Amino acid sequence: MTNLELPSIINYKNNLLKNENINFQMELNYFEKKYHISSKNFYKDYKKGKKNDIEDNLLWAGLYEMLIENNEKILILKKL
Repeated sequence: MTNLELPSIINYKNNLLKNENINFQMELNYFEKKYHISSKNFYKDYKKGKKNDIEDNLLWAGLYEMLIENNEKILILKKL
């Protein structure tokens, strides 16, 4: 791999992560509107065991975790 390829790969991966985040956010918005609570606050309650493991909650928590993971990866890529 040449030094010229690395920025292209980083940019490509960064764009993929950002596009995934757009999709995750659209799905999170659905749950936020349906249950009238932000994903951040829902997730805090979920981690404390205040939310049941119904299908919506499991999906919502999973989506939020994937968003957090992607954001962490984006921060790492910015440092490269």
